[in-house]
Amino acid sequence: MCSFSLNRVIYYQATRKLVVIKKEVLYPSIIIAIGLVGLFTWTNLAIPELKNANEYFELRLDTFERWEILESLDSDQYVVEFARGELKFEVLEDNGSELTIYDHEFTSNWQTGEVIWETDDTAIVDRHSRKSSDWDSYFLFPLDTQKQDYSFGIFGDKSHTFSYVKSLELSNIEIYEFETVDTYDISGAYEKFPDEKILADQTTIYLVEPITGQIVSYTTFWQDYIETDNGRIIVSNGNADTSQYSKDILLNRALEIIKIYEIYDTVIPIGIIAATAVFASLVFSLERLFYKQKQLLVKEKEKFEIVGRLASNVAHDLRNPLSVIKNSTVIIKHRIGDSRPDVTRQIDFIQEGVNRMSHQIDDVLGFVKKREPIYAIIDSKELFEQALFSLKKPDSINIHLPKNSVIFEGDDIMIQSAIGNVILNSIQAIGKTKGDILVNCYEKELNVVIEISDSGP
Repeated sequence: MCSFSLNRVIYYQATRKLVVIKKEVLYPSIIIAIGLVGLFTWTNLAIPELKNANEYFELRLDTFERWEILESLDSDQYVVEFARGELKFEVLEDNGSELTIYDHEFTSNWQTGEVIWETDDTAIVDRHSRKSSDWDSYFLFPLDTQKQDYSFGIFGDKSHTFSYVKSLELSNIEIYEFETVDTYDISGAYEKFPDEKILADQTTIYLVEPITGQIVSYTTFWQDYIETDNGRIIVSNGNADTSQYSKDILLNRALEIIKIYEIYDTVIPIGIIAATAVFASLVFSLERLFYKQKQLLVKEKEKFEIVGRLASNVAHDLRNPLSVIKNSTVIIKHRIGDSRPDVTRQIDFIQEGVNRMSHQIDDVLGFVKKREPIYAIIDSKELFEQALFSLKKPDSINIHLPKNSVIFEGDDIMIQSAIGNVILNSIQAIGKTKGDILVNCYEKELNVVIEISDSGP
């Protein structure tokens, strides 16, 4: 029988502990799940949108160009001209997953300002892949550009295969160089040679920051020529390079975007993880604390009957030594005086502890001694005097009782105990500082109201 009871108790305690552990883990698990969902949402939904914001599709760069143009087919003399070029991408319309981008390019004579070449175009670009819908090639290099070949349009032109050449370092960041070589038919481009078939060999070089896919430099070399039976006639040689001013701006822009991406990729996810961990730990700790408090309440309830039987004997046995301790501390404190403030401070701690123990003993006795109320006629003035008779208060605290007397019906002992406990709490709240306790009693309709307020915290 004993063995069965013991096993049943162990099983019950183990089962109850398992349930508690589940409850303790439940809310932190929910918080962790919410944090993981938030992290997943941020990483897979928010970051791609933020990294492909409209401003990252806009571009402006200036180029400096040098031309050597043949004077005529009968001459071997070349005229050297200088020109400046400008390229600008601007987002005209945002359709969510697709962007309409305006592409404007022009080249003008350096000295006269005469426009040599100008074109306007628009392109529909997928926001996430950065590819043009007009042809299967990239309009801008993608995020996390790799060391590989890319089908890429040269500023609105047809698709070209750009091959990875090498990596280099600018401003302490790695830059990839891509190159393409193509031949174009540009017949009709020169007014001097309207009827000739003119071809152009052109080499184009991009310098790209791979993390952001941002172009930081554009360079091109070309040779325009006419094929004849006697060989090739060079119509023009030239090159165009991004101005140093634009290179500095584009490189700094790439550096700024890298920092922003680091916040997106690292700082905010770490913040989400840290906040989730802290919040989950806090909730777990609170759950543990609440559980321990519930355990204490359960244990107190289980022990209540035992405490009730032992309370009267324990109270008598404890009050005598507590009175001896309290009186002894008063005598010691009086004898020491102000000569040993450190010892005096420790004695004050002892006295405060004794007072708290006495008050707790009174609370326990009052709680376990439950009985039915005995109604009698009560005079409020006598009630307050009796309630304060056994209370000890510092001289620095003044208790103000009502001058008027109210007659009502109630349990004299119970009300005295309640009033005494509240006033004792007020005394303890005020402490050793100077303070006041105000007691008021008045009739309100068919009831009698007793109010107790104090100047403590």
